[in-house]
Amino acid sequence: MNQVASQGLHLSVDETEAPQVSATCRVPVSIKRHVQETLQELEQLQIITRVDEPTQWVNRMVVAQKKSGELRICIDPQTLNKALKRERHPLPILEDILPELAQAKVFSKLDLKNGYWHCVLDHESSMLTTFRTPFGRYRWLRLPFGLAASSEIFQKRLQTALDGLQGVVCVADDILVYGTGQNRDVAQLDHDQKLARLLDRCTEQGIRINKTKLELNKEEVIFLGHKLTDKGLVIDPDKVKAIREMSPPTDVGGVLRLCGMVNYIARFLPSISTIMEPIRRLTAKDAKWTWSTEQEEAFEKVKHLVTTPPILAFYDEKKALTIQCDASEKGLGAILLEEDSPVSYASRALAPTEI
Repeated sequence: MNQVASQGLHLSVDETEAPQVSATCRVPVSIKRHVQETLQELEQLQIITRVDEPTQWVNRMVVAQKKSGELRICIDPQTLNKALKRERHPLPILEDILPELAQAKVFSKLDLKNGYWHCVLDHESSMLTTFRTPFGRYRWLRLPFGLAASSEIFQKRLQTALDGLQGVVCVADDILVYGTGQNRDVAQLDHDQKLARLLDRCTEQGIRINKTKLELNKEEVIFLGHKLTDKGLVIDPDKVKAIREMSPPTDVGGVLRLCGMVNYIARFLPSISTIMEPIRRLTAKDAKWTWSTEQEEAFEKVKHLVTTPPILAFYDEKKALTIQCDASEKGLGAILLEEDSPVSYASRALAPTEI
């Protein structure tokens, strides 16, 4: 295993938090041998090592099965997570990235192989990650899955390793490369140069790419839960499918799930807050549950909207912008336009005191 930066990563803990020794995780007989073999493989790869000496912290092991059938060994360090002093390094969000994609026409997406394992722990931090198994105790030599701070630590390390590369965006263990230009040929050349520089940097920094998940020279890729295309931003088809196949909610919990799904793609949906108002009304503290014709009609309108969403243009600071606003008795709406192409929709239902 290679590593991002050679200096060992140090985890700082709040000394006022009492260390905890967790119970041994019970492993089903059906996967017990597989778990043991996975632990042995991780030990051979120097991802974990056995622990024989006494340790203050002993975490619970968690076993998750990947789609491939392989097992992922994690830890469940609930008390340790409370004790960790976190840097709170921010993860990029879609709004940070979209302005960079003006004239983007070619995309590649790379996946890091076991991303967290690129980060080596120093000895003191490694001891904190000790975990108990039916086969003895182990500690992590690399950053494990399960720590609350793992994603932000890895994000900071990866951003530092790739600092200065243009047309490259990393979020968690995904790396996006995009080429821009007035036409496809120019964008392709720009993309290829950026990709070559990225691969050179990965070699220099010891960053391993998962060859089975490479997406190269694409006109569209899924990134941060949205589809990026050479024409603009599109809703992820999986999210459209999830709403289209959703049954009408039967309780407040179902309404909240629907609201969460719709809010995630609200930028694509004109006047969605006004349309959703009859449904969202059911989440009020004193609301009596009633799924009537009004809610059913709103639900069907939402399904129709997500079936025919617009393509949103990538914001280009060089182009003129227009904001169109509208108001009705029930809500407010706005569209941000870039040379007549929508960039984003926004809406808000009016509260009873505003009507």
